[in-house]
Amino acid sequence: MDLLRSLRDELVDDKIPLSSILRKAKVLASILGNQELLKFVDSEINGYADKDELPDYRRVGVMSYASYVGPFGALLSDIQIPTNSFPEPLRVFASQHEFAESILALESHAKRSPETGLMKAPWPAEALKFLNTTGTNYVCIEAYKMFSVAALLQIFERVRTALLNIVLELLKTSPQGSISEEELGKISPEKVVSVVTNNIYGSHTIVASGVDFSQTVNNTDLRGNFEALEASLKSISLPEKNAIELLEAVKLEKPESGQKGLGVKVTNAITKVTDLILKGSVTGLTSASIGILVQAVSAYYGIR
Repeated sequence: MDLLRSLRDELVDDKIPLSSILRKAKVLASILGNQELLKFVDSEINGYADKDELPDYRRVGVMSYASYVGPFGALLSDIQIPTNSFPEPLRVFASQHEFAESILALESHAKRSPETGLMKAPWPAEALKFLNTTGTNYVCIEAYKMFSVAALLQIFERVRTALLNIVLELLKTSPQGSISEEELGKISPEKVVSVVTNNIYGSHTIVASGVDFSQTVNNTDLRGNFEALEASLKSISLPEKNAIELLEAVKLEKPESGQKGLGVKVTNAITKVTDLILKGSVTGLTSASIGILVQAVSAYYGIR
């Protein structure tokens, strides 16, 4: 089987780790001679050393919590940290988490996630110092960010979908639907640049369970359009109860200019649906449906 068809089949098979597929995608990028695709694949394989180059889909809205010890051993555990009065850099840090790790590391985190689907990221010691300058008799002994495993699934689906769309568009350049490695190297650089740029940096093209059915969600169509988002949820047959809960969360967490990640309420609503789908409790929906759901909501908020 040729490289493109092999990649296509692996990308729609959720049992094959994305970290394994990325190595084969690096071979494709090398044959095509496209530096943007190679940089994208390398960054996902190795992680993002430069936070300035971290894509928006790897930034997720979170809430921070802390535990304090006070006089006579009094303990206050898991108290939500109000961030409104924080200096801007610390406020952003406390309300957002950046996943710069490699896909392999994120896959490992997802496998170790607890049954609740909620995961913690500890604050560094230097950030804790700020919480101990409030002038109270309580000392902060721990602080952490809370996020859902759905945030990791969102990253996997975004990368998997971008690669799948690139493969499918390249396959369209051959009437036989099959391209040898030699023929891949002969595809015009302009065509390759267009395909890669549109799918890594352009609008969201979401592929659901299989290679014959696809649905395109463009940020300009869904951004801030509540009715369009509602219609999108209906189109994937989301259970009515979960759809209502998610839409209510969306109403409460309005889109903000420059938003980098989904809010806590929206993320929690998505997590509930994710758990049902992964447990096989929703007929007709697969893990690919999670990608459609997450990217539709992300498009509503203008998040790439």
